[in-house]
Amino acid sequence: MSFAPKRYMTALLVMTATATLLSGNAGCLVPPPIPEEPVYQNSAPRIDINKLDPHPIEGPVQISTNCTSYTFRAQIVDRDYNDTLYWRVYLDYHRDWFQESLVQEVFADPSTQGVQQLSFTVFPSDTRFFQGASPLGTHTVELLLADRPFDDDKFPPGRDTLSDSDGFIDSFIWPIEIVAEELPCEEISP
Repeated sequence: MSFAPKRYMTALLVMTATATLLSGNAGCLVPPPIPEEPVYQNSAPRIDINKLDPHPIEGPVQISTNCTSYTFRAQIVDRDYNDTLYWRVYLDYHRDWFQESLVQEVFADPSTQGVQQLSFTVFPSDTRFFQGASPLGTHTVELLLADRPFDDDKFPPGRDTLSDSDGFIDSFIWPIEIVAEELPCEEISP
């Protein structure tokens, strides 16, 4: 009699194990999936065209030769709060004629949450304008913004970043007109 209950118990155990495996309720614990670490993706910095001064909707900026200087202002935005941004200013930029440009860095300030102001000064008598006999006429002022240092060894110099594959650039061009007439002057402000 002792042999029959063992045999029934073994058969019962095998049937229970088989039923458990077939029903998907096996006793094996599978750990939850490990979340993948987010992949860092560099965001492009940008010049906020709604926060430019002078604002482009006003048309070409008129600059009088009777004034010493004019200040241009821009708001720059970068979702990567820890990026150091680099910017340049070109006057009458032309690819085949390299000119020295004003180069500045905007150091990362996480407390600004990626929004910063910058300003630069344009002088009507600047020798970087294509002047010919006179600086009068239509010209351009370009603000070039990058999230990597500029590479001056490539052609055209200073238009690309040192690591092109990782860096982003944004730019804005103001059309300006240098005139000899009397206009309100906006001098350099501190």
